[in-house]
Amino acid sequence: MALLPRFHAPRLADRPSSVVLDADEAHHLAHVARVAPGAAVELFDGQGATARGIVANIAKKAVVVDQLVVIEPAREPRVDVTLAIGWLRTDHMDAVIRDATMLGVREIQPLLTHRTTARIASRDTAHVQSRWQRIAIGALKQCGGAWLPTLQAPVAFRDWLERATPAVRLLLVEPGAGDGHSRRDVDALAPSAPADAALVVGPEGGWTTDEVEAAVAQGCLPWSLGARVLRADAVAVAALSALRYAWERDERG
Repeated sequence: MALLPRFHAPRLADRPSSVVLDADEAHHLAHVARVAPGAAVELFDGQGATARGIVANIAKKAVVVDQLVVIEPAREPRVDVTLAIGWLRTDHMDAVIRDATMLGVREIQPLLTHRTTARIASRDTAHVQSRWQRIAIGALKQCGGAWLPTLQAPVAFRDWLERATPAVRLLLVEPGAGDGHSRRDVDALAPSAPADAALVVGPEGGWTTDEVEAAVAQGCLPWSLGARVLRADAVAVAALSALRYAWERDERG
């Protein structure tokens, strides 16, 4: 069965009988997806609840969806993964937000590292996070997921290391870097999936030696995907895919 057109609506866990989509979602429904009154749609609130309903009314800046029935969302990954990544330039960071959301990460933490080149004034952080939220919502519309990742404000890498608490923290490093055992077979990660994990990715310029040493001292495991050096945005997606395969392949459903 093909996915119904999907739209974001808040607080579906309250089981409302109808909802009014906000202006952005109303515009998307009426003018991008071109959904007509009487059509069936699927809604998600980004907090795990999904519902199906019927478009009852389309106005200029609001759309009413009624006859809501809460449905079982698609199965989410069993390991809660945080993607901690050096702040990349705008187009690469936008792509990471989109793809990481589709791969089911639960938190995205931008890091300020020694070689971070992207810079943004603190007053613009809220604007950037708002754009990332829209990108993440768009990704969930496409993939059928139910959870929006928490999008954190940027933080210094060493500060994050001191406060991060996931059971497993994998530090992506260039081939040959780290402790000499960085090319870990993904099968070695599979036997015991942790409750939560962090994938830590550097900026475009990579990690400094001091940063790698500091991360290892804090319990991070250096990990490389092989001999090729990938862009930061590409390696994040490749590594998330490998981890999801390792931790989810024995699951059924």
